[in-house]
Amino acid sequence: MISQKQLDANRRNALKSTGPRTTQGKAAVRRNALKHGLHAQELVLSPEEQTEFDRTLAAFLEDLRPNGPAGTLLVRQIAEVSWRSALLRAYETQLFDKSLRRLAPSLKKKYGSLTPRQRLAAVFQADALGPRRFDRLSLQQAHLERALYPALHEFQRLPVPPSTATHGISPNQTHSRPADTPQVTDSTMVVDL
Repeated sequence: MISQKQLDANRRNALKSTGPRTTQGKAAVRRNALKHGLHAQELVLSPEEQTEFDRTLAAFLEDLRPNGPAGTLLVRQIAEVSWRSALLRAYETQLFDKSLRRLAPSLKKKYGSLTPRQRLAAVFQADALGPRRFDRLSLQQAHLERALYPALHEFQRLPVPPSTATHGISPNQTHSRPADTPQVTDSTMVVDL
């Protein structure tokens, strides 16, 4: 517990701090607390990433051909999960590379030369004995998969609108899916890829 004198000093100092006042200053500090984009409310972080995500979304929209706002929303969710999963794989690769560079001198001293698989095992072993970052990435990947499968399942259950019935599809049929689209097979959310 802090003293009353320290508490009063903290309050006086807080009154002096007004934070950024200009639009430019507010924009500069807007993402100060952002550690990574996996939990961000905004999906993408830069104009280049926005362009790449837009291409990804367009590919999903073209491939799955949603009808109506519900289908479009579900396809967007599928694209977002796919995008975040790709980010996760990139983070994992960067983490592995960084860990290997950190461990390389001690591994070389202790073992001499190692095969790529042995280096991979050493990185995972060091992580398992310490910070367990790869475990957290695996948990995040599992979270993304749990978000993906229900969206795919719901998309597949959407009815095809009557306007497509003239093209040989009855109004009671559900969306047809391209052959390479993952298929949810049952309530346990197993996917046939």
